[in-house]
Amino acid sequence: MIEDVQGDGTCPDIESEHRLQSKPCNSEPCMKLDTKAPTLQCNDDVDVVMLLDGSGSIGEDGWEATKKAGAMMARAFPDEKDLDVEFNAFDGCPMMNENTVEAFAKEKVEKARVRCCSNDGTQCKTAELGTCESLNERTLDEAHTICKKQNMRLCTELELNSNICCGTGCDTDGSLVWVKPPGVAKLSVILYSGPRYWSQYDRCVGAVPEPPDMEADCFIFNVAHFTTKTDEVATTIENLAWPKSTTLTSVALDQAETELGLGRSYARSIVIVFTDGAPMSAVNTGAAAARLRKKARLVWVPVTRWAPLADIKKWASFPQQENIISVDDWAALEDPALIDNLISGVCKNVY
Repeated sequence: MIEDVQGDGTCPDIESEHRLQSKPCNSEPCMKLDTKAPTLQCNDDVDVVMLLDGSGSIGEDGWEATKKAGAMMARAFPDEKDLDVEFNAFDGCPMMNENTVEAFAKEKVEKARVRCCSNDGTQCKTAELGTCESLNERTLDEAHTICKKQNMRLCTELELNSNICCGTGCDTDGSLVWVKPPGVAKLSVILYSGPRYWSQYDRCVGAVPEPPDMEADCFIFNVAHFTTKTDEVATTIENLAWPKSTTLTSVALDQAETELGLGRSYARSIVIVFTDGAPMSAVNTGAAAARLRKKARLVWVPVTRWAPLADIKKWASFPQQENIISVDDWAALEDPALIDNLISGVCKNVY
């Protein structure tokens, strides 16, 4: 039976407060286990594109702060030489033919006891038991599955050695077996400013048939494509020359979208934009941001009161409070706590 339409109601937008409610969670700061590191370290499969504003409006103090923050951010992603270190751990007695083998002999290890840590590193469970009691041995794949089912991960060496995850070692000789981390972050960096002449601007935005030279016309530079050589990237950032021109944010976002094509299909894509002022075209920037949000999470770090915060609230990914990290001044941009905030926000696992 066909009936006439009843009522004239409307459906609220998907992000409307009438359809989507939220409450604070994980509000405590993440614990930095490596006291030698200036910031938290990312242990996650993420492809991160970092856009650094090099426009003239930031001034000399702003440029120095931008370089310092960019270098700190780069060093928050473990360098490839550190990724070669066997980092996560089975905690327990590694077994081979029912004989205990020495620690660090990963190639000999078939099974070991399993301990899992919560993502914030404050809770520990030994697999299905949910306690710190001993377990039967498990393979590495089984260990990852056990921890994942509990929304946890394998404990790290630092957590085990600092006695966070139920103590360390097995009942007899205290041996540990290390395995490589499940998450590897890759970093790409783009330095952007903008053209100095309208003829260059027309080429950069595609208003004329002649293609632009991204560096000579648009003052947009690919500092590093996706890499795990993050120490090298940090040093490169520290030695960058200041473009000191306009702010062509829209084309910088398009370049980030192109860069994502070099990323990994299984890794989460994240773009982080540092900026201090209004772009040359708010309309074009909004359109570029909308395209980019379809492929990546878009995070903004607006600095100083001159940043167009009202527009950035439209350009950032949802929810705003997780994807806009406002900074009052250039001194605050140099604070390692800011990088900790960014890293803990974009990486599921940190240490």
